Amino acid sequence: MECDQETPVDDFCHAWEGSYLDIPRVELKPYDQFYIQFKIEFTYVMAMEEEEQEEDDKPDYLSGNLQSINFCHQFWERCEKLSCNNLTWDTIHRMLSRLGVPTHKQPFMIQKISGCADEIASKVENRTRKVLPMIVSIGVVVDNTREEHLLAMRESREAELRISPASKEAVEALEKVKVEDCEIGASHCMICMEKLEDGCEATRMPCLHVYHGSCIVNWLGVSNVCPLCRYQLPY
Repeated sequence: MECDQETPVDDFCHAWEGSYLDIPRVELKPYDQFYIQFKIEFTYVMAMEEEEQEEDDKPDYLSGNLQSINFCHQFWERCEKLSCNNLTWDTIHRMLSRLGVPTHKQPFMIQKISGCADEIASKVENRTRKVLPMIVSIGVVVDNTREEHLLAMRESREAELRISPASKEAVEALEKVKVEDCEIGASHCMICMEKLEDGCEATRMPCLHVYHGSCIVNWLGVSNVCPLCRYQLPY
């Protein structure tokens, strides 16, 4: 489904517990599962013609140069009903990659989905349920055409087979810094999107991008690539 957009958009990710009435009737597995319904919207920023740029210097979202495509997809994933990490970062990364979400846009989404999964699994009333429903709504802004994005999706799925976690040695060697000492990227952690408080310890990549220590360690367990600039650590 396509439609024109007239308002500015940003990447977003929202996750919440779904309705148990929406769970399909299927043969249950011997283990507990998440039934995850993804609602995806890709918004494409269409390039303006040169003559249009000369006539009107307004941003794309005011010039009607946005198009979007929406679709839904479902996943069944194992749930261990642990206190944390009920959906591993690697599992969520695999789902998002299959849906066409670029790897460098995934970290904050993975953080939110993982947190929601843990919250649902930890509820007392869910302890005896075999299937836990979750809904995830995602919006991704893509700075090219739909055709270019579809090509990039195919390439991404091929590249997914080659993605490797960073080596243990490379992760352990990352520099620990105090936020007030950081010169680059010290305002917010771009994985969890929370502020890096003055005086707290953070972790700096060789590319100088700074994150909460636990956030970047979790991400590097999935991919050896910096979420912001795609700098690659050894694997």
